[in-house]
Amino acid sequence: MDRRSWALGLTLIAMSLLAPWAEASELPVSARLVWHAQMWVFRVDGAEIESVRLRIYDLRGALVFDTGPRRGPTVQWNLETSRGALAANGVYLYVITVRDKSKIVRSPVRLIAVTR
Repeated sequence: MDRRSWALGLTLIAMSLLAPWAEASELPVSARLVWHAQMWVFRVDGAEIESVRLRIYDLRGALVFDTGPRRGPTVQWNLETSRGALAANGVYLYVITVRDKSKIVRSPVRLIAVTR
C-alpha cells in the first residue's frame, strides 16, 4: 500500500472517530481533519472563532504536542513532538480547544493514529 492510500485510510479512521462537541457548548462548531503535505490539518468551522489550540497526548496521558492558542480556525500537526522528534507509530489522543468572543469550548478526547 502506498503512502497516499495509508493517508486516506488514516483520514477515514480519524474522521470516523470524531465525536460531536460537548452538548454544554453553545458555540456551533465542527472539526475536520485532513492529511495534507505530510501533516494532519485540523480545521474548525464556526462563527466568530478567535483561536484554536490542539493538544496531542500519548495513551499514558503524557503531553506529546501542543500548538498553543493559534489565531484563526486551523492548526497543524506535522507528526513531531514538541521537542522536534518524530512521533512514534501508534495511537494518540487529542483535544481541540476553541475560543470565540465570549467563551471557550473543548472537544471530547478523540483518537488519531500515526503509521509510517
